[in-house]
Amino acid sequence: MSAVIEKKIKVNTKIRPYVKYNPPEPNNQFLPKLWFSLLSSSAKNTGKTYNIIQLLTAYENSGFTQDGEKCEMRTIWYSGSTATSKNNAIIRTLKSLADEDIYDISKDNVGKLQEVYDECLQEKQQIEKYMEYETIYKKWQKLGENKLDTLELLILDEKDFVHYNKLEDKPLYKRPRVIFMVFDDLLNNPLVFGYKRANFINQTIILHRHDSADRVPINMLLISQSFKSVPTLVRKQIDYFVMLRNANKKKLLENITEEVGGIISLDNLIKLYDHAMKEEYGALIVGIHPADPIHFRLSWDKQLTLADIENK
Repeated sequence: MSAVIEKKIKVNTKIRPYVKYNPPEPNNQFLPKLWFSLLSSSAKNTGKTYNIIQLLTAYENSGFTQDGEKCEMRTIWYSGSTATSKNNAIIRTLKSLADEDIYDISKDNVGKLQEVYDECLQEKQQIEKYMEYETIYKKWQKLGENKLDTLELLILDEKDFVHYNKLEDKPLYKRPRVIFMVFDDLLNNPLVFGYKRANFINQTIILHRHDSADRVPINMLLISQSFKSVPTLVRKQIDYFVMLRNANKKKLLENITEEVGGIISLDNLIKLYDHAMKEEYGALIVGIHPADPIHFRLSWDKQLTLADIENK
């Protein structure tokens, strides 16, 4: 039988120092980490919207911080036809959801998706430009002009060296807002989630975690009545799967296991699901976000482990 022989060779693989990107953090450490995508798939009247409102309310109660600065929260709600319905009044309990950020999407206004995203990006760019000016101004105050490069001096000169708190175009928010976009029963709408890779939403869900000069990071919360209607491209991007009561339990859990099989088997997922369904409007939430140590939740305020269930 052959043996495996390991021999150290002289290769320098040490990575050079770099500044690691730190996204905003919920002040409540038990909430899901940013940035993420979530899929809640179940039949009508099983509590999908209620569960999403619970999560968003928890974030509102928590607040966010990035690099020691407070970040505000903005929720944007898209629906096929029910966003403005009085029957959906629960969404108006959200403090982070303004009336002008509630949209019923149809063929006549589907361009609103791109328009709102662009507006979010523009707001982020304006805030980051202000942050840059503030940083350079403080450097100038502390070290003087001789320690600034030409570009830094030009940036200050453009504003006549005015103090950053006295700028006429000072943005309303000191840091970019933490954005949550909810897509309520739009997954089977070809206007929104088409099967072409170049579709706006398909591109967005692939890139929604990226923070760059031309991208604004967002959290995407997708609500659907059927797991089968969810395009494969979308499913492969999901960080959190929310499972509520479902008549076809076995098929649903088999499908979920295909997406999260790396952390749990089908048999153990069934155990967790059956435990969660003992609670009225209970939801089993399975998370595979790399920064979140909590993989299994009952609703949003209970952590589940198999030991917890088996010892009861």
